Amino acid sequence: DHLPAVVPPGYGVKYPLPADTAVSAVELCSAGYNPGWNRRTCMPCGVNITSRNNRTSAYDCFVFKGQGLQMLTAADSTSPVRAAVDCWAGSIGMPQDTAMFEARPCDTCPRFMTTEQPLSGSRSDCKALPGYTAVNGSTQSAVACAI
Repeated sequence: DHLPAVVPPGYGVKYPLPADTAVSAVELCSAGYNPGWNRRTCMPCGVNITSRNNRTSAYDCFVFKGQGLQMLTAADSTSPVRAAVDCWAGSIGMPQDTAMFEARPCDTCPRFMTTEQPLSGSRSDCKALPGYTAVNGSTQSAVACAI
């Protein structure tokens, strides 16, 4: 079979080895993007960040519901790398799948409050810890129960 001279948008070329110049295959960018009509590999979105829709720009990279965005040190220690992390119990992530550039880090629940499980996407998931009660049924604050 003959491989295309250039790949369409959302696809990247796959080289057998980094030093090779011969294209071995064309692949859909599943965790990256490529504007297309070139002979480049898919550009990665980041660690644990998935691409969808057209897969032609970084705006097609998404952080999932219940995750937060963090900047990690790259393996070569020269530049930061975006990463999606699962928000832990006691924290809140994105309320829905969110474009990478609009995502934020995990946010902790207010003092004396926690979530029942990780990957929460709403402040309403924050509940008072045992021995505390939410102020006026709020998800914003909790106080110690009266003895």
